[in-house]
Amino acid sequence: MTMQTGTVISDNAELVFDYEGSGPLLLTISGGGGTAPRFAPISSLLKDDYTVVRYDRRGNSRSTGDKTKPLDMAQQARDAAAIINALGKDGAYVLGESAGANIALALVADHPNVVRGAVFHEPPIISLLPDAAEQFAFLDEVADLYEREGAPAAMHLFAKSIIGFAPTVEADERRMGDADATSNLDFFFAKEFHNISHFKPNLERLKHSKVPMVAVAGKKSGTAYYARSTKLLSEAIGCRFSLMSEHHLGFIAEPATFAAEIRPLLNDLRQS
Repeated sequence: MTMQTGTVISDNAELVFDYEGSGPLLLTISGGGGTAPRFAPISSLLKDDYTVVRYDRRGNSRSTGDKTKPLDMAQQARDAAAIINALGKDGAYVLGESAGANIALALVADHPNVVRGAVFHEPPIISLLPDAAEQFAFLDEVADLYEREGAPAAMHLFAKSIIGFAPTVEADERRMGDADATSNLDFFFAKEFHNISHFKPNLERLKHSKVPMVAVAGKKSGTAYYARSTKLLSEAIGCRFSLMSEHHLGFIAEPATFAAEIRPLLNDLRQS
């Protein structure tokens, strides 16, 4: 199947998604400031095994929504569920990265009936960390800087917490392949950042969801807070933990390696 574009209405917003390939649905959920183009390289590599779906989150790029209100995680989960329901009655496998992994956790907890299996790639669940207070203080500093100086300055500071590569705002915009990257980043810091970074998943619901799950971190992420929280999450909900080769944005920097390592994990979920 060649790439197609569709829309679905979810709680007064029109969500735009792209999909291609054949086989069971695989919904990809991008992290902060990311939209559908961010998963394009992975989609092209997995489309022979899956119908890969990628979407612009509410308020980002082609998708509409009220940009005056903060987005809560329950809304993010409802939006993801709406896209799955629009494409098939059999549910979807889900791959979320970073903030998108947090959204995937909310999706599994709130709508387990639409999820056939889930991969959480480096979800930043700060509340699980022994140094949570220190990490929250840093994120609050980022938010305060955004209020004073805007998204580029906030992203420059936030990037200092990323391990394994040296990101820049300009490089992120090019890698995302999205002409709206700057405005999306502004929306992320203004309306999404706090609720995503302070998200506490419902561990009990996740443990009892019966959805096959795997939590994944990159070796190059080292002791980054999001890598440590991934391991702690796997222990808290009793799911498999797996190490991959790359870093937090390995799916963009090294898509062939990422796809080769994520494919067997997805296939294992299909056998569960």
